[in-house]
Amino acid sequence: MKLPHIMAIAMLLIITQSCDQPIPEISKDINKDIQANFYTDSSMGIAVQYDFRPQSAKEVQEILTQFFIGFQTLDKQSLSSVLTDDFVWYFKEGEDAKGYQIRGADGVIANLTKRKGEWKNVKYTNNSISGTPETIFQSYTVDYDDLDGNHVSANGIDIYKLREGKIASKDSYWKQRVAMSL
Repeated sequence: MKLPHIMAIAMLLIITQSCDQPIPEISKDINKDIQANFYTDSSMGIAVQYDFRPQSAKEVQEILTQFFIGFQTLDKQSLSSVLTDDFVWYFKEGEDAKGYQIRGADGVIANLTKRKGEWKNVKYTNNSISGTPETIFQSYTVDYDDLDGNHVSANGIDIYKLREGKIASKDSYWKQRVAMSL
């Protein structure tokens, strides 16, 4: 069995233990104004969106497993089957709060193809997935060597938003350290 498939199976096992959590009821004490899928949380004074059609844990597992296989193998069909038509991958770098963005399966494949050319000796560790059926949190550590021979180590967190049975967005944040080569 190839490494990407083993990683996908390991992720599936983690998801199985993490995503089957009950969705808490909204407190009756919160002053809220429900309109469609929105309400205003008086403790924060902001509108909060809720999707009242949660995916089952099994559906979330299937979606993420297909995504991870497509991600590792650069398979457009696998990615397209689980990404919304308006999928956006947000990265922390950039001139505004949203950083730069990759759109759709083609954008994911182009970004990962470039990354595979620039990153050597890539190793992911400390992978953990948790969340609700609508929002998934993935944390991990990635180590790699860049084109200049520097070793990069980063702790990352990705936040996936699911909509209507597909991944609508992936928001990536890294805290990294670059060790200069000798």
